[in-house]
Order: sequence, then C-alpha cells, then structure tokens
Amino acid sequence: MISAPVLEDCPDNFKCTVVDSIRTGSHEMFVEIIE
Repeated sequence: MISAPVLEDCPDNFKCTVVDSIRTGSHEMFVEIIE
C-alpha cells in the first residue's frame, strides 16, 4: 500500500485500490475500489 498525502482543505479523502485502467484517446480512466 502506498501512503498518500492528505489534503487539509479537501472535505473528503478516500483510500482506493486500482483494479483496472482504460485508455480513452489522450486520457486514462482508472477503475478503483474504495476501501
């Protein structure tokens, strides 16, 4: 597990695990499970 920084001004923070990534032209979409 990677420890990510917490953004103080952000009202919500989620720990996620990436289960898939999908290339959509110039972008990449990540499918994640929120833990």
